[in-house]
Amino acid sequence: MPSGWIKEVDKEKLFVRGNRKRLVEMAAEPLRDRVAAADLDRMKHAFSLIYGSEVFLVFKDIWNLDSDQIQDIVQWMGKAIVRQVEEDAGLKN
Repeated sequence: MPSGWIKEVDKEKLFVRGNRKRLVEMAAEPLRDRVAAADLDRMKHAFSLIYGSEVFLVFKDIWNLDSDQIQDIVQWMGKAIVRQVEEDAGLKN
């Protein structure tokens, strides 16, 4: 193997699977004791679609948006998801 190449085992260490799930769990934590488990799971599943590199790929490739526009939309989507979970749980009017 040429000098400077990362060994296959080392590449696996660079990409840690499950980190997205851990971060989504942390984001959902404030509502854990306030909403039904099924609603919390639905929120976490929805968050997992908007948190990650895929959202950048879609918005850049399909809509030609820049990073600031993408971040604005993703934050808007996240707030909408939280508001819906709160409404479904009777926490918001």
